[in-house]
Amino acid sequence: MLPRSDLRIPAYARKYEELKGICIGGCVVKGYGKNYDGQQWYSRRIDEKEVAHAHCVSAGVWFGWICSPYKLILTNKWLLKHELAHLIAEDETHKIGHTKKWKETLLMIGGSLDAKSLTKKWEFQSYR
Repeated sequence: MLPRSDLRIPAYARKYEELKGICIGGCVVKGYGKNYDGQQWYSRRIDEKEVAHAHCVSAGVWFGWICSPYKLILTNKWLLKHELAHLIAEDETHKIGHTKKWKETLLMIGGSLDAKSLTKKWEFQSYR
């Protein structure tokens, strides 16, 4: 678990106060190495769509944390900006997901709505 102040987190991400930290290898809610269902990250199918998620409900205890089973979250700017936009776009109505506000926020912080390759195995869909 890396707090926002950790220099391994890119500077462009550390500047957002909504980011509290990044958990690599698991989820801060369920413990290191486990997903929301309590399953080990590494036991999930390789083509599983969830590469990362953000805890983006401000009333939640874990608000501000981004979780990923992969270190890729630290080096892939498209993935990190995607998740940062979820944290920044959350509002008092708790509308989360790929909403209009999320799309505007993603573009504001330099992300893209176009499909982007994360690795040879994963690609973001287009959000246009």
